[in-house]
Amino acid sequence: MQEALRTRLDTSTAYLPQVEGQSERTIQTSEDMLRASVLDFGGSWYVHLPLVEFSYNNSYRCSVRCALFKALYGRKCRSPIMWAEVEEEEPVKILKKEFKKLKRSRITIVKVRWNSKRGPEFTWEREDQLRLKYQHLFCSVNR
Repeated sequence: MQEALRTRLDTSTAYLPQVEGQSERTIQTSEDMLRASVLDFGGSWYVHLPLVEFSYNNSYRCSVRCALFKALYGRKCRSPIMWAEVEEEEPVKILKKEFKKLKRSRITIVKVRWNSKRGPEFTWEREDQLRLKYQHLFCSVNR
C-alpha cells in the first residue's frame, strides 16, 4: 500500500522533541506550583499536594482553549468550595407531557419544574433521559 501511494512509513520513535518539550514544560510547571506551595504552607507541602494537582488540572490551556477537566467531561469542574455553597439542581415535578414528531419517530418531552436558584425554573426535557436519572418523578405520571 505504501508503494501504491508513493509514501514511506517511518516507525522510529527514538527521539520526539515536541513530546519531550511538552513533558519538560509540564514538569517545570509542577515544580513551580510545588515551590509556591512550600512558600505558602511551609514544610507541609505534601498535605496540600491534592490542591496543587486540582489547580493544575483545572487551569486554562491554550492548546485546547479550556481547562483539561472541561475538555474531558464537557463541563466546568466544581471546586470543593462550590460543593459546600451550591446545592445540586434537582427536578421537583413534571408539569406537562407532549409528543414531538420527527420524520420516522416520536419523542416524548416533559415540562419540568426545577429547584433552581440560578437557572430557569422550568425547562422541557426528553422523557427517556430524565426517566433514567430521576425515576421517582415518574411514579405518579401516567404513561
